Amino acid sequence: MATKARRAVDAALSGSAPLDPILASLLINIAAQDGDAKLFDAFVQASAKASSPQEHYRYLYALTSFKEPALVQRALDFFRSPDLRSQDSAIFLSQLFGNDAARDRAWTFVKENWKDVEPKVKIAGGDTTLVSSLSVYCSAEARSDINSFFSTHPLPTAARALRQTLERIDNCVRTRQQQQAPLATWLSAR
Repeated sequence: MATKARRAVDAALSGSAPLDPILASLLINIAAQDGDAKLFDAFVQASAKASSPQEHYRYLYALTSFKEPALVQRALDFFRSPDLRSQDSAIFLSQLFGNDAARDRAWTFVKENWKDVEPKVKIAGGDTTLVSSLSVYCSAEARSDINSFFSTHPLPTAARALRQTLERIDNCVRTRQQQQAPLATWLSAR
């Protein structure tokens, strides 16, 4: 599937065959997951040259789907770039939390670069978007870290989102504790 997605995306980027509009975002994100630096660069260029907002965001947010560590770092560096508009910053960063390969590095980036991150995510409810995206974590350690960080770096307009995020993490941890042993037993019996 990834090979077919990459071929289709390469064809679209070269102008030889457009992507099916219904599948375009899916194909672009699948291609990005196994993508290389050449594809990353092509997405940056495609985003900048896009003929519609939909196409722009398709390629822009796909930068958050790359899994190679060097490309995850490039996505984080792009966050700091003037090429990323402030109003797009919170969604861009939040989507990195949805990428298993980028999640922990993105959280470290937020904590280490808070003075640069905070003003960009405080625009148009972005602080709530960022805080809510942290609900993908499912460990007591992550919950404690998130709570501690926002205790010392409060976002008053995202206070409710923080409570909800911490509750979602607590629910995930509790469910994992309750279901891990029964699931392991069930799987071993198969």
